[in-house]
Amino acid sequence: MPAPIIESTLKDLLANLGRDLANRARAGAKRKDDSRTALEGVIRATRQTWVYLRALDDHGKRDYKKEERLADTWTKLSFELRKLGVTALAKRCDIAGGYWANPDRVPIEYLKKARARLKDLELEARTLLAKL
Repeated sequence: MPAPIIESTLKDLLANLGRDLANRARAGAKRKDDSRTALEGVIRATRQTWVYLRALDDHGKRDYKKEERLADTWTKLSFELRKLGVTALAKRCDIAGGYWANPDRVPIEYLKKARARLKDLELEARTLLAKL
């Protein structure tokens, strides 16, 4: 029969282990939810950007306020993704944010090489979402 001190310590250890496992499960679920939200944000941002590009094609007039919002949206997404450890997609979103901050200074070839075109960003976000 175990000594009372050992029995008490064992009970405390098991109780702490149970709480720790429950906390880890909650943290994992939150991280998964945060990841899903950020990846869905990438898909929404690609759609917003496509709409802006279509309007630009149709009317030929740049809207600097919309470009500012796109730069901000893509940059915020890069920060969120980096915090979640999705660094490759975060870097490409950061490149997209830099592009929209000043589209005349970033060559389209650079976006292609960096795989930061809209279709590349959306495809990667959808692929990662499917893995969650």
